[in-house]
Amino acid sequence: MGSAMINAQDENGVCVGNWSDDYSKGRPPTSWTGSVQILLQYAQTGLPVSFAHLGIPARPVTNFVSAHDNNGNLKTDLLCLSDGSPDTANTRDSIWNYHCWNEVFIRRDDLPPGLGGWQAVDATPQETSDGYFRCGPASIVGTKEGLICHPYDARFVFAEVNSDVVFFKRDRYGTLTPYRVERDYIGKADSRTMDRAEGFGVERDHSELPETTLSITITASQVSLGQDVNLQMEFHNQSDVPTTIQANLAGSVIFYTGVRASHLKYHSFTITVPANEMKSETVKITADEYMPYLGTLLCLHFIVTGQTEDELVTAIKVLEFQIPTLTVTLSGLPKVQQEMFADVTFTNPFNFALKACRLSMEGAGLMSEKTRFFGVIEPQASISWKESFVPRLAGNRCLVAVMDSSNLCEVRGVVWVDITP
Repeated sequence: MGSAMINAQDENGVCVGNWSDDYSKGRPPTSWTGSVQILLQYAQTGLPVSFAHLGIPARPVTNFVSAHDNNGNLKTDLLCLSDGSPDTANTRDSIWNYHCWNEVFIRRDDLPPGLGGWQAVDATPQETSDGYFRCGPASIVGTKEGLICHPYDARFVFAEVNSDVVFFKRDRYGTLTPYRVERDYIGKADSRTMDRAEGFGVERDHSELPETTLSITITASQVSLGQDVNLQMEFHNQSDVPTTIQANLAGSVIFYTGVRASHLKYHSFTITVPANEMKSETVKITADEYMPYLGTLLCLHFIVTGQTEDELVTAIKVLEFQIPTLTVTLSGLPKVQQEMFADVTFTNPFNFALKACRLSMEGAGLMSEKTRFFGVIEPQASISWKESFVPRLAGNRCLVAVMDSSNLCEVRGVVWVDITP
């Protein structure tokens, strides 16, 4: 029940999650410097904390390109319209840029020998388990071996890290037909694990897909927030005749959960690729185009489809912007019960002002959370905050600073220091 106690969906748990861009009824979950203040607020008020993500003493695990299986079929079903553009209104499964859970090391007498040890426990309220928003403990060894028949919620955890991505095309009559399967986009291509999991109910897609001589790749250099994006699309023709392709580019701003927040760009064009050659098309998305839609989100999602008379191919690209960091420096004698100073500085590199800025710092064994508010940070303007503290504990310690604003979040800075007794 640990995972159910963390989220507020059941029986007033600790945290109210918020995966939108509106934190007006609480505090942005990215503004916390640690879990202590979250737990203290919950203990003092007896009410779920809006909004927060909580870490527990365990092994945190980050799964990049994480599948969210909405209907329990252990596949990620992505629906497309007849022209290959995403059918967001009817697609229920999603692919998260990343997802975090905790793993605890416990003995599992309820499982066969060898399946104890590290267990996945996920408090993120994604789906219900026996009526509660909870997940786990699920054996890590069992998940890696494809033994998804054992409790608890092993099937859901397995689908997060091992899932076929199936693209369906909907015709004008509403019929869905699979036209592409990505078997190694979610997790590694481990045929032994997947074959074993099929024996316990994994429904892999064995449809006979049409042969294709076309393929698309999308490349884009990592860019900082506020810079233009140059998206290069390469169309490969493996046939012996020239091919004319009707191509569509759809760009969106997305949450890190893969869910579309707003439509950004649609570009349609025709390209003719010579036989057994590649031809590229570059599209520029300027900062002036995407900034009005971005808000505090930092991810763009692009899907490119290419269609001929008898083929349809698709490619996906997720681009996450780089953001500036805080500069954190320490001064003073690094010794227990000796006064030290933390200095946090930041210069706004953008051509727009940062509004309603909240800056917090905290360090376990160094200082409890301290917060300062800055109304507006104008373009190219700098702020500085110097705060004194007295270390309480010896050892290698970390001080974290976090700044959030109404139009930019997760600006962070970290500094480590060895505190002597």
